[in-house]
Amino acid sequence: MEIQLSQRLLHFKTQWLYLDKKESEVKKMIEENFNKLVKLKQEHPTRPVIPLVGTGVVADSMYDVWLGQIGESRLERMYIGEDQVHFDEDHLIEIEAEHLWLDRYDGKEISEAEEKEIRNLAEEKVRKLKWEDVIVVNIVSP
Repeated sequence: MEIQLSQRLLHFKTQWLYLDKKESEVKKMIEENFNKLVKLKQEHPTRPVIPLVGTGVVADSMYDVWLGQIGESRLERMYIGEDQVHFDEDHLIEIEAEHLWLDRYDGKEISEAEEKEIRNLAEEKVRKLKWEDVIVVNIVSP
């Protein structure tokens, strides 16, 4: 099944979308990305696959469907927040610390001890969140 799907995908991609590259390079790139995704799923069958669609794929709102291709795949930890998906705990700690600083001190200067306390509270909050182990696959412009 994998080979048949891969061959169909390769044929379609090379025929219509990659006129500026050598067909052999395109086939190799698409096949490697596809096979890596399949391998990751086989090795981690309980992890959900999360497609991340690049902005270049969805260029405008005039259409219901856009053409993209499978890009790089990787293992990640993910947290879905209220308005954003997070993959970096440290970055989210910085965001939470800034929110705490603004809420508690209204953006005013604080002491080193207060800054450390805010950082610790932010770390504690972020570590308690429900992070999920996932397989991320980038969907990129062809």
